[in-house]
Amino acid sequence: MAIQPRSDASVSTTSPDANPRGSELAAFLRKHRAAIDPEGAGFPRGVRRRTPGLRREELAMLADVSATWYTWLEQGRAINVSAAVLGRIATVLRLDPAEIEHLAALTGRNRAADDRTRVPLDPAIVQLIEQLGPVPTLVYNRHWDVIEANAMGRALLDYPLRNDPRHDNIMWRVFLDERKRASYCDWPFEARRCVAQFRRSYGRFTEDPRFRELLVQLRGGSPEFALWWEDMNVSERGTEIGALTLRRHPGIGDYTMRQVTLTVAGDDSLRINAPTPADDETARKLAAFFATL
Repeated sequence: MAIQPRSDASVSTTSPDANPRGSELAAFLRKHRAAIDPEGAGFPRGVRRRTPGLRREELAMLADVSATWYTWLEQGRAINVSAAVLGRIATVLRLDPAEIEHLAALTGRNRAADDRTRVPLDPAIVQLIEQLGPVPTLVYNRHWDVIEANAMGRALLDYPLRNDPRHDNIMWRVFLDERKRASYCDWPFEARRCVAQFRRSYGRFTEDPRFRELLVQLRGGSPEFALWWEDMNVSERGTEIGALTLRRHPGIGDYTMRQVTLTVAGDDSLRINAPTPADDETARKLAAFFATL
């Protein structure tokens, strides 16, 4: 019989593997539950604990759900979770907005239409990014495959659009291409930030074969990616508008950009990344480089 601790939560009686996002959901919940200080959450010091953080039954009590129900959720079973229950769990786990959205996607409350037919990129977008001139601009999809770039994006950021599933993918290039890796002045910082942003994209489509293929390549080819992926960190690229990125190019030397990432209206799986010069020196370098193209 399905256990329903409250009227706003329900559990399917299907197998634990019924939720295609189940393993990601389980790992995400365990990681954040382990990060909560029991004493800070109101539980007395001195209780003997085998693992760090809250126990499942303690989290369940704070979220006002039954321990059995929460255990099933953390096991990755097929769960239908109301917005109210999701909000209580997120509050207990102290999740930020990006993490809350990621949790919603993993529980199916923010399920995207991952089987819709893709349409060609609107010519107006291609025209727009070419009009940006010296601003290096990329258009990429939910898998982080670059599907369009202006002249500066192709030359300065080294995305010549080879129609290659490896060299056209931002994550593959960041972690498995030494030349791309060398283009970041502080590669560990930038790469780790990419992992957290990529996990949010992955969380909406965990059953997508393209994501699974990328994860196999990245985890198998990069020890750093494999390590940072286990951190379960989640962030949204759009929230980092204005973040500084220190880059290096053999033709112009070091330069500094401010990140600007926009969502394409009508298709939130497409993003336009158009970083702008962070200082006058960078602007001059980019203008001079653009004049050579």
